[in-house]
Amino acid sequence: MTSKNTFRSSRVSCCVVGCSNSYINTDSSVKFYSFPNRPYELQKKENWIKKVRRVTENGKTWTPKKTDRICSSHFVGNARSNIASNPSYNPSIFPKTYKQTRKLGADASKRFERYETFKKRKLNVSSDLPSSATAFQEAEVVSQGTHDNPKDVSCQVNFQEQQQSKYLLLILLYMVFSKHLFV
Repeated sequence: MTSKNTFRSSRVSCCVVGCSNSYINTDSSVKFYSFPNRPYELQKKENWIKKVRRVTENGKTWTPKKTDRICSSHFVGNARSNIASNPSYNPSIFPKTYKQTRKLGADASKRFERYETFKKRKLNVSSDLPSSATAFQEAEVVSQGTHDNPKDVSCQVNFQEQQQSKYLLLILLYMVFSKHLFV
């Protein structure tokens, strides 16, 4: 029969991707649980496998071996529970790598196509807008109106142009609010 010390020094480690816990580098407070193997625990085992989200080298769903373990760090309260309604029934705490979704091949190309379509649409819309210089010239023409005959002024500025357009917009707003247009 193996003693507890010999068992702790073995090379068993957690099967969760990104988790570096093993018997060697953790203290005795971290427990290592084998995957459920009893016939009545089949659903629990399938849930654990889904939660661990591992795949084999050829892309198939990973199946744990008898020696594969999952550490208590992945369970709420650092301990698993055998009560189905308990949050610690299934592992639910995983490293950051599990939160990142990885887009592969076809998904990435579809995203790129959508981006290209968006870019073309954006260019078409911005080419239909008058430039900020044109808007400034129109504002000067309107400013020559009289105080008795005020004109309704609206301004449309293309914000995609250089930083100069920001200054032109500020000048236009200053002119409108300081009543220079009606003098």
